[in-house]
Amino acid sequence: MDFSLLRFWVLLLSISVLTACQVAPVAQDKAKSSIVAPAPVEDIYRQLRSEKALERVQALQSLAKQPILARKSISLILVLLGDDRQVDVAKYVGSGFYSGSVSSPADMAAELLAKLGRWSVLPLRLRLHDKNPIVRQYATKSLGIIAKPEHAEWLLSGLADIESAVSKEAYAALLKQDAQVYVRLINELDFSSMSLRQQLLIIQLLGNSQHGDALPMLFKFAANSNSTLRSASFAALSKFPEAKLEDIVLQGIEDKAMHVKENALMLAPYHRSEEVLAAVIRQLSVDDDNVSQVALKVLPIISGEKQRSINAWQQWWQARLLKH
Repeated sequence: MDFSLLRFWVLLLSISVLTACQVAPVAQDKAKSSIVAPAPVEDIYRQLRSEKALERVQALQSLAKQPILARKSISLILVLLGDDRQVDVAKYVGSGFYSGSVSSPADMAAELLAKLGRWSVLPLRLRLHDKNPIVRQYATKSLGIIAKPEHAEWLLSGLADIESAVSKEAYAALLKQDAQVYVRLINELDFSSMSLRQQLLIIQLLGNSQHGDALPMLFKFAANSNSTLRSASFAALSKFPEAKLEDIVLQGIEDKAMHVKENALMLAPYHRSEEVLAAVIRQLSVDDDNVSQVALKVLPIISGEKQRSINAWQQWWQARLLKH
């Protein structure tokens, strides 16, 4: 055997193995870096200015991973608050799987601006007065995500917005606030300039607050000349089962509007007195099936008696009066 030739092949093989060991890790590192490397800034800016909603969403996804760049791009992100076109968004969740959802550039811009916190608060406040209602809606949503008490007054003004989508967003945002903050602000509002829809939102907000300071305002609505507002106020008062509301409940049960009577009757089980029981019995004679049915429903709870027909309840009441 030619040993010189053998040594040549052994040497060549050693060089090949060494070269592979040196090159492979480098190639692997390059592959890894291509996966995790953020999108180039120029590509992100191009996508933000794109006419395609999906590209705008992709740009926002990239910015969400780069907060410093996102802060520098606030002016561009704010523009997207007016783009509510719905697109399918795929999000990588790991292990080769993606989750799908529907979003919009406006929705994702609102979320990203909320994450930026104090950097975006002032620009968002200015957008609350934008001519475009979509911008107002998503600016309100963004501030609602931030949920700072000092923003409650701005959100409360959104309830008076002429666009229902904006006022509903303001309502949802206020529910995240400390009730004491917005109840105090509501007590200072002038309701004379508000629409019926806006006043109904206020009543719902007061009810959901379950805060004692909301009761005086709900009592005022319960005496309003508009029966719709009176009815809504009694529905809101149902959120205060521990409050002493006997007088206002009696007032509602005797109301001339049937839908007000119904909501007031639903409060009767929380206020079991002879006066309330007598008022409920009287509603059995009212010429309205809904009212009489509600009265029949609450009477066993108030009296502790078994269910009866209307005539049987009236006879039971007469017998009770004779005993007393």
